[in-house]
Amino acid sequence: MKIIDLVEDKLIISPECLAISPFSELWANDKSKSKAIATAQIKYIWFYTDFSSPYFQQPERVRGKMIALDVLKDKDFKETKEVKECIAKYKELSSTPATRMVEAANILAGKMESYFKDVDLSSVDVKKVTDIFINMPKIVSSLKEAEKKCMEEINDGVKVRGNNKLGMFE
Repeated sequence: MKIIDLVEDKLIISPECLAISPFSELWANDKSKSKAIATAQIKYIWFYTDFSSPYFQQPERVRGKMIALDVLKDKDFKETKEVKECIAKYKELSSTPATRMVEAANILAGKMESYFKDVDLSSVDVKKVTDIFINMPKIVSSLKEAEKKCMEEINDGVKVRGNNKLGMFE
């Protein structure tokens, strides 16, 4: 069961989520009746951390800024200590070996991208660079296939015959 999910543009926070530390502290620290600040922070956490988030593929160094601007509409949003703790806990609870491997592969692909942007061809073996370019379609295809398998793994327990929805205890 997912503790945080986004369904039809609405953030779904399960009761189990709010029983888990540090999420319970984050929720309790928002003294307002509407819990708008805590809800926005949890939305940020989901977009930042969840494998099915459209921002998950972005490098971590820019992901937070993109989410703050695009989703929260708050250019001044800063990750608090509590938000960072929640991100770490959500990663711990929601990741699988497959998602961790795909995340590592995406980080490596980002490093390769940076390398190609900054490479000085006069100081490297051009043959090695061209070999990487020749193999790049295979690398991209393999990465996409791994991401697809991860999404299947994540959604495996959610499918029900006849497009029905699972109940809370099913």
